[in-house]
Parts: sequence; structure tokens; C-alpha cells
Amino acid sequence: AVRGYLKIKEVEGKAVVFKKKDYIFYKLKEFSGDKTLNSYEKKILEGIFSKGNEVKLSELKNKFYQDLKDIKKFLYNTSILFGYFKRSPEKIRNYYLTFGIVVFALGIFLLTSLRLGLITAIVSFMISGLIIIAFSFFMPRKTKKGVLAYEHALGFKLYLEKAEKYRLKFAEKENIFEKYLPYAMIFGVADKWAKAFADIYKNPPSWYEGYGPGPFNAVIFASSMNDFSRSTNSTFVSAPKGAAGGTSGFGGGGFSGGGFGGGGGGSW
Repeated sequence: AVRGYLKIKEVEGKAVVFKKKDYIFYKLKEFSGDKTLNSYEKKILEGIFSKGNEVKLSELKNKFYQDLKDIKKFLYNTSILFGYFKRSPEKIRNYYLTFGIVVFALGIFLLTSLRLGLITAIVSFMISGLIIIAFSFFMPRKTKKGVLAYEHALGFKLYLEKAEKYRLKFAEKENIFEKYLPYAMIFGVADKWAKAFADIYKNPPSWYEGYGPGPFNAVIFASSMNDFSRSTNSTFVSAPKGAAGGTSGFGGGGFSGGGFGGGGGGSW
């Protein structure tokens, strides 16, 4: 949205008793041939606007999950392309997860098939399987470039957390609040980021339209974006009963969040 591909409008949902917010996405420009977008960014936009140039978030429930597999694949491929990983983190995780399950299952089989004298060894075997399963989520190793990128990300998070200290410098930079807000949301420091702009940033962004009364307030806006992020994450991974839904969302930044940099550049 920050980069001008779409506009988000906050509206009231259809619930009668407990009204829940809904959101409308408006397509603002064509993206199919845009070389500044990464493949996973295009896939997200294609999934949202597959039925037209205007769509409600609620209309994507139990539908968008079908695009998540390809989006994750493109995302991992992009991380490899930028040199952050040598191999797909998902494939490595799945390998160790499968291996751990096999070890654990073999332990159960041996426990039910062999004599009691081997119970201690078999239980240890099963515990090893559980440990492999647990650590499968941490197995993917970053390259040196990936480690440096991670360290830079942590440094940027600290910079956003200490936003109050740099208020005067921020005031001199145009649109810095909305430019970095998606990253602040991803790192979980959007409230601190917004407070630094409470009396500096007075105009609402052109890409987001709320329906609440009163003048624009950076802190309230950041809170609204956090609500939006939670709503998009839960909607995008939702799937009909019996279907294989998405296993994860898009992080704290939700749909307004940023990419890897490089071709994708800044935040949405």
C-alpha cells in the first residue's frame, strides 16, 4: 500500500451484535509486468485481486489459503536468490522433521515389540526423535550474508524502539512514519514508533482510510494497523473444514509489511 499498489479502506463488518471491522482493498495500478516487485509480492496481489479490482477482506476467507503454498515457495526462493540461505529453509526443516518422526515412530515400534530389558535404550531413542522434531524448526543455517542481514534487522529494530530519541531528526524526513511503520509492526514496536510521531505526523496516509471519528492520530492509527494485521493473517490462513490450510501468516506486519529488499525494495 505504501508503494502505491493498493488502498485499504476500513469499514464495519456485517455482524449484528459484536461488530467486527472489515477492510476493502482497492487496486490502484497494474502489477503483472512490474519488475520492481518480487515474485511472492506479485503472487499476494494476484491472490487478492483474482476476482476484480475491489475486494473485501472477508471475501477472501477460506479462499486465499490456496495461494499460500506458492507464496511461501516464492518467498523462500527469494531468500536463496538474495544469498541469505543456500537451500530452502522449508525443505531443510521438513527433512529434519520427517527424520525425527521416523526415529520416534521406530522407538514406539521397538518398545511394543521387544523385551523389557531394552526399555531404557528405546525410551532414549524416542526422546532423541522428539529432540530432532523440536529442533527441526531451527535447523536451517543462514549464509554469512544471511547472518549479517539478520544482525542489520536487529539493529533496525533497536533504531525503531529508540524512536523517541530521534524525534527531531525524524521531523525533518518526509513520510518516514508511514515508510517504516510496516517494519515497526513486524518487530512488534509499532506503538513506540507511533508515540514518537504523536505531535509530528498530522496527516493520514493516502493509502489507508479509516471510518472512526476525530482528527488523525499517529498512535491510534498504529493501533488500527495492528488490528488490520491480525485480521489479514487470520483470514489469509483460514481454510474450510477438511482442507489443508496455511500454517502461518505474514508476520507482525501483515499485508502492509515489507519484503527482503533488493528488487522488492521497501514496504507495501
